[in-house]
Amino acid sequence: MAKDRKPTARARYLGAAMQQAMARKGTNAYQVARVLKWDEVKIYKAVYGTRPLSPLDVIYFHTRCGTPIQKIKDLVSLAQQQHSTRWLITDADPLSASDVLRHYQATAGHVISFSYAVLPPELRVSGYAEALADAVTARLRLISTRPGACAGASLDICGSTGRLYFIDEAAIRRPVGGPDLMHEQLCVLLHVAAHPHITIRLLPTDTAWHPDDLSAFEVFHLRNGMMVHIPAGGAHSFLDDESSVSRHLRHAADLDRYARSTEDSIALIADQLARLDRHLKEINPGTCSVPTATDCLRVADGV
Repeated sequence: MAKDRKPTARARYLGAAMQQAMARKGTNAYQVARVLKWDEVKIYKAVYGTRPLSPLDVIYFHTRCGTPIQKIKDLVSLAQQQHSTRWLITDADPLSASDVLRHYQATAGHVISFSYAVLPPELRVSGYAEALADAVTARLRLISTRPGACAGASLDICGSTGRLYFIDEAAIRRPVGGPDLMHEQLCVLLHVAAHPHITIRLLPTDTAWHPDDLSAFEVFHLRNGMMVHIPAGGAHSFLDDESSVSRHLRHAADLDRYARSTEDSIALIADQLARLDRHLKEINPGTCSVPTATDCLRVADGV
């Protein structure tokens, strides 16, 4: 009998695909197991990623659940590499990195995020990513905003999952897209920060600490382990080996030591917003209709 093993990023995603397939079919593990003459436990173990299905079993399972042929081919290809601990997804891969990322964000019990120089995608208002791509190097033109990442939908992230955001202070000072867009962006940050499950802390630009290998990352605390996500332009790396997880947890501990407190961070965002208030009124006196920092804080207090 196969032994349980620590689930990899691929194995977890294959398990999620099984759950989705059964939901679409309107069936459950017991019913599928009876048809395939499998032990029901085999399906549960595969769903949790601790005992993944073989590529052949992936075909049997998803054919029974009515999964489209092309999707089955993609999942079989993934199953052939499911025991590898590092998963790199590029724009050329058939599986969407956004879909994989949304799955881990939705299933994580807690997420630690660090963004260097720019805001994390799910906190960006509509237009921020486009303005960023126009303003900086061609490499950053590969940045894509996750579906729903706009001012009206940004609070989709505010579920029960705890999220700790460490954000480089430069990200709130850089006027991406101009003062109007940045004003809207900072209002959203204040609004999001008021949610009980969201914590935003800024890393001062003058801090002496800055490891050479630090870049944007997320650490997902999952039910059966931890995983690191590293975005890099159009590519996304999902790492679940112990050395990668341990290294990024050390980075998170350092960030916790050097970042501003939550209160100081919110105060700095509000101060920057007030500066933009004054600037917008100077360049457009008497007709500026954007909400002030006080307005944003009042809305945030009502969340």
